[in-house]
Amino acid sequence: MQRYYRLKARILNVDQLYDYDRYAPLFADQPSCDWKQARQIVQESTALSAQGRGDRPRVLRQRWIDAELRTGKRSGAFSSSAVPSAHP
Repeated sequence: MQRYYRLKARILNVDQLYDYDRYAPLFADQPSCDWKQARQIVQESTALSAQGRGDRPRVLRQRWIDAELRTGKRSGAFSSSAVPSAHP
């Protein structure tokens, strides 16, 4: 990730990336995809490792990833890992 951010800073011609720079697109003509396509990309990429293949059904079934855009959804991230029995 650090290598990607260093490269992105160089492409954007800035010395340091700030939070908002991390989300900035590199190019105006980047392709977009809908939720179904995005989910398929993630499923295919996690299939590259044995652990990813094993964890994927559980991750999707238990809705540990909430990336879908929808009306009324709050932005930001949430992780609840205060006790060992609670999965973040």
